[in-house]
Formats: sequence, C-alpha cells, structure tokens
Amino acid sequence: MGSLIFLNNMAVAPSLTIGGNIIKEESSDVEVTKPSIVSARSVKTQYLNLRKLVQVQLSKIFADIFVSEWLIQNEESTPSVRELTKKYLNMDLLTTKAFINNIEKSSEDMDKIEESCIKAWSVYNIAKEQEKIMFDKYQFTQNVVNVENQVLKILAYTEYQGIMVDKELASQLLIDVKSSQEILQKKAYRMCGYHFNFNSSNDVAKVLGIYRGRKVSTKKSVLTSHNSPMASIVIYWRKLNSILTKTLYPLTEKAYMYSTGNRINPSYTMFTCTGRISMHEPNLQNVPRTFSVPLKYLSIDDTEPCDDLMEFNCRNIFKASPGTVFVSADYCQLEMRILTHYSKDVVLSRIMASDVDVFKSIAASWGGIPETEVDDDLRQKAKQLCYGILYGMGNRTLSKHLDVSEIEAAVFMDSFYKTYPAVRVFTQNLIEECRSKGYVETLMKRRRYLPDINSHVYSKRTTAERQAVNTTIQGSAADIAKAAMCAIDDKTYGDAQPYLILQMHDELIYEVQENKKSAFIKILKEVMETTIRLSVPLPVKVKSGYTWGSLKEVNI
Repeated sequence: MGSLIFLNNMAVAPSLTIGGNIIKEESSDVEVTKPSIVSARSVKTQYLNLRKLVQVQLSKIFADIFVSEWLIQNEESTPSVRELTKKYLNMDLLTTKAFINNIEKSSEDMDKIEESCIKAWSVYNIAKEQEKIMFDKYQFTQNVVNVENQVLKILAYTEYQGIMVDKELASQLLIDVKSSQEILQKKAYRMCGYHFNFNSSNDVAKVLGIYRGRKVSTKKSVLTSHNSPMASIVIYWRKLNSILTKTLYPLTEKAYMYSTGNRINPSYTMFTCTGRISMHEPNLQNVPRTFSVPLKYLSIDDTEPCDDLMEFNCRNIFKASPGTVFVSADYCQLEMRILTHYSKDVVLSRIMASDVDVFKSIAASWGGIPETEVDDDLRQKAKQLCYGILYGMGNRTLSKHLDVSEIEAAVFMDSFYKTYPAVRVFTQNLIEECRSKGYVETLMKRRRYLPDINSHVYSKRTTAERQAVNTTIQGSAADIAKAAMCAIDDKTYGDAQPYLILQMHDELIYEVQENKKSAFIKILKEVMETTIRLSVPLPVKVKSGYTWGSLKEVNI
C-alpha cells in the first residue's frame, strides 16, 4: 500500500479514491491535472501502479522523499518511511497512536486506508523537513531537485512501456551460441587429447604449457600474448560463455516467463553514489556489441583455410514496435570533455574543440609524434590512460588494464600528466578541497560526502581520493544526461510523442514514429548539445535503425 499527498493536504491511498470520487475500472484514460502531487514516497512505483491500473497521467510531480533523502545523504540504500519518520519527525509509526474520526487507534487497529493516510501525513511533513536541509543548509537550487524528480517520472514511463523483444531470434541465437561453444570445446579436447575446465586457470595453463606448479593468470591479455590456436579457442569459448550466462539466459527467461506482448520491462534506479542511472532485471546496459568468431575455429575440417567470421549480435533481439524506429543519441567522449572543462588544460581544450579523432590526437600529443604515426595500440593505451585518470585508478590497477608492470604504468601516468599538466593540478586541487569540505560536488552541485578522505588508513584514504575524482567527473556526466532527458521530455511533439526506450548512461535511445524521425532527430541533437554548455563542445552522434543491433549513423 502506497501513500500520496495532494495540494490540499488530503492524503490519498492508491485505493483509487480521489477527492471522494472512485475511479472506476472501466476508465481507460483518466487525466488528473488538479490536484498535483506535492509529496510522495517512491514516486516511480506509485506512478507505475497508477499507469497500470487506471491509465492515470499525472501532470506534475514535485517531490519524492526518497529522492530528497538520496540528494541529502547520497547513499545507495533506500530508507523506509518509518525510518525517515523517526529521523525527521521523532516518532515511530508502529507505536504512535492517532485519532481517526475521534477514535484512538494504534497501527494494528487501522485498516489499509487509514494506515495509508497516516503514512501520507508523515510523507508530507518529512518532505517539508527535507526541504529545509536541501534549500537552507545545502543551498540546492530548485532546478536540481526538479530535474531528479522529473527523471524519475521519465524512467517510470520507460519501465511501463518496456522494449519489444524478438523471442524467436533470441531462442535461435541462444542455440547458435551454445552449439558454437560446444564445437570450440570439442576442438580443444581433440587438440590436447583430454578434457579440461575452460574456466580453470590451472587447467588452461597446463594445456598451454605455461603452468609452473603454482597458480598462473590466464586472463585475456595473457592468452592473446600466447598467440596460439588453443589460446584463441579459450578466449572465444569464454566470451561465448559470458554471452550465455550474463545475457542470453537471463533475457530469454525474462522474455518467455515475464513479458507481456513480447515486451520486457527492465527496472531503473537513480540512487547510486555518482548519480549514474543503473538498470536491473534485466540489465540491458551490459548487453554486448556484435561479437565474431573466426569460422576456422568452428570448422570440423581443419584442412580448409577460412577467413570468414561468424557474428553474434545480441542487440538485434530488441526491435522497434511496428510503425516506429529507434533513434539513438550518444555523447562523444563526454567524461573526457568534462575533465577538460574542469582542468582547462590548453592542449586538451584545443583537441576537444577540433573535429578530430580525440583519442588519436591525445595519443599523438602524449607520444610527441604526428597523428599519422599513431597506431591502434598507442591510441588504445592513451584511451585507457584517460579513463584510468577519470576513474582514479592507481598504478597497480592501471598496470592490469594496460598489461604492463606497475613501474611502467607509473611512468605512463607521469608522462601523461607532464603532457597535460593542468589535469594533475585539477585532480590535486579537487582532492585537497574535498579534504577541507568533506565532500565533492558535481556540475549541478549534487554532493557526495567522503568521510574517509582524511583517514589515517592509507587504503581508505586513497580509495576516497579516487572516489572524489570519479564522482566529480562521472556524476557531472550523469547531470548532463539527466538535464537532456528532461529538456527532451519538455518538448511538444503533437500526437506522436517519442519515448525513451533505453537509458545507456551517455547514450539515450528513443522509439519514435517513423514519419516523425527526421524532425525528432534535429530536436534531439540540438537539445542534447545545448541544454548544458561547457567550455568545450558537447558533440552528439545520432544513429537510427529498426533493431538496437542495426543502428546506423545519421548525418545531419
């Protein structure tokens, strides 16, 4: 049972009694414009329930006490209404008695409607106390709070709509991946002469002849450097196994057991430490891109050379509804551009203002060579270094990503900072400011408190330092994406309203009427590039297609 508070302070439970009038089940399209919701607990859940039950479209949502508490505390765990009532109102809902129609009742004596009214009263008063902290103590702007609440409503509708799944294609892809994995397995067994566990580092090391009596790593970089057919087979087998266990099995189960009308409805959460939106049940943000296996490893006959590839495209499972098309808009190097904006590094600013391959240009200036001499390996190292800084990686973690020693990783990091000195100054100043204040802020002034930033324990302190940099950059990227979502939602589209189908962090994917695609693309690109302006451009790459896996770039 949920609780809502309306403008006239009247508590309304989702018993479908609003202002004394019962909304009948046969009402197919109820527009509730007045009163608007002032306060609620778990707006997304309430909104979803109203949409599913009576197709209610709420015009305004001003406050969700869970969103407000997350903005205040920035913790991933969500407290209960009872916990918040204790915190802000100094009362326990389980033990406090109330007079209802002049009759004193405890929580055990109340019916569901009465209980919900009490909770609604609590929600309303909790919201008022939270506002004092947000606006008086933390000096939040109303816009920050409004954006987070509007995003919650957008995500509720995204969950309600779901995304269409091609069940037959999903089943066939699962069969193809399993059969390919079995072929790789049989081929490997035949090559070495016995069965072994592909997921066991010791077993794989023995097969490859690199086992020396103690545990040895058989991660992808080690297998790649081994440069043998057996090592390649293990790499491809593990990738297919990952696709099966992390993507195809969960998706097909969801599609066949829990979907309605060939659509699945993932759930989103905003309550993360950085503010990035995450997804679960299922998590489509982790669905891999197209993956290929050389047919020579899937051929029974080893005598015939073959350079062809067999492709596995899990994203093709997801398709647009009839008469519609997917439109995707993806920010280009968003986090690097935010780092450049904050650091004001001259070289990076020049690169970001140019129409070039950003990471290739960064690699060239870092390596002190012309761009024409930058190969794929150097470009990838430069890219990994950039993200190592963005995520606050230490030398040990970076060495693993670059597959080099810790000393080499330290040299790479130091040379990178020497090439872009303003970046080091920015990160050092950010950490020192966090030590002084105890928190960091994102672009939209959301806070994250880091109590371990002044810890005497080295591991705790360095972790907090990494979190300070990561939260500032990644949290600001989340701010920009959310602001764009709201600006797009605020636009008027007539009778062909596009809706967000997938939120992929820096990428937004919409489903839009096919005959409205061109007009929407122009609006989408302009809004995303201009809603928030930095000292460097925020270019957006737009793609379109009938399936998620077949999106093609659209030149505007």
